Amino acid sequence: MRETIEWEEDWQQHAILLIRHAKACAILQDEPACYLSIFRLCWHHSEEVAKVFTGNITAGLKQQWQLFQDNYDLLDNQYFPAWFLIKHPSLANSLPEHIENEAGQAYQSYQIVYALQQHQQQKNEKEILQLRKQLQKLTPEVFSIYLQNT
Repeated sequence: MRETIEWEEDWQQHAILLIRHAKACAILQDEPACYLSIFRLCWHHSEEVAKVFTGNITAGLKQQWQLFQDNYDLLDNQYFPAWFLIKHPSLANSLPEHIENEAGQAYQSYQIVYALQQHQQQKNEKEILQLRKQLQKLTPEVFSIYLQNT
């Protein structure tokens, strides 16, 4: 099923295909691909995201979604990817910093958090301070969550 979806030229633009792709990747235990489909769903179809957390998605991922929903109701679903990366910093080792054809404030928050996670591992204090300022200016709510988790 995953290959069939990926054959569609613009599959990443359609909520139903992103949902099916995420579920197929979960079954195949390809977590990075699953996450990327969920992230794209968050950024482009945030009202549809909850549908992906039924069925074949891992219990741990469902729990993370529920935790986000229960505790961060001030944040739109578009910020789930940045939040998820804050909660799971090691994912910066398996996910890309730049995702093709993405833009917008929530995506920029993801990129900044990603860069912060990379610089934390390298202990690059100058870059960390600069990135923190960017995140605080761009999305104060995500910045606050980041500070609580570092």
